[in-house]
Amino acid sequence: MEHLRDMISARLKEKQISLKQLAKMTGYTPAYISDLLRSKRRLNEDTLYRICSALDLEIAVIPGRD
Repeated sequence: MEHLRDMISARLKEKQISLKQLAKMTGYTPAYISDLLRSKRRLNEDTLYRICSALDLEIAVIPGRD
């Protein structure tokens, strides 16, 4: 999950979007977004979908190798 949080943080920097702006785009508070990115809260599928949609990130499930 940390890799995912790192990708979201990198995308925020890339697109020059602040936590406040992302919060507005997703309907969450800046504090909630901050807690998610600092692993103080868990990402659920709805939250992940909203954040990825706002940042133009695609969610894909790739099966692991045995």
